Amino acid sequence: SGSPLWSRTLPVTSFGVYWGVAPSNLTLAWPLADDAARDEIKRNPVLRTRLSAWKKEPGALVLEAIDRRTGQTLGAVPVDTGGGSFGIDGVQAPGDALAVDVSLGRVLLYSLSTGELRGRLFGNRPILAESGRMLSVESATGRLAIYDLSRLEKRDELVFSSAVAFAGFSPDGS
Repeated sequence: SGSPLWSRTLPVTSFGVYWGVAPSNLTLAWPLADDAARDEIKRNPVLRTRLSAWKKEPGALVLEAIDRRTGQTLGAVPVDTGGGSFGIDGVQAPGDALAVDVSLGRVLLYSLSTGELRGRLFGNRPILAESGRMLSVESATGRLAIYDLSRLEKRDELVFSSAVAFAGFSPDGS
């Protein structure tokens, strides 16, 4: 219809925007040291509860997952980048899982409901099933490791003769 689905006024500050492959996936990355980001955290009850104890450490970020169909905050997690020793290449956030593809060839896995770091995996280009129960990670060129996120257990590894051009899960998670 051309009508806006939702709108939100954002503070004038620098922040990252990450579009995930899931239809509901949108993540904002706020620098925690920025006063405008701290003001946004104070206005948002989900962010305020989770992040009230975090300090303004250099490089610390807040990743806020948003349902892009409704504009509602799904959850938020603090990420300590070690003073900026790594950057974020991408974020996926379906279900309760949030997978952060970081510049050092690692994937950080968080729970959106608790904000806790659940694990670290070696690889990049994480893809989460829409259910948030399965994850694929490109562990090396032409190799996809498939994980069950309930136990952070590797279920399978797919090996191809060339680089992987596209990876994804079907709607049923297979």
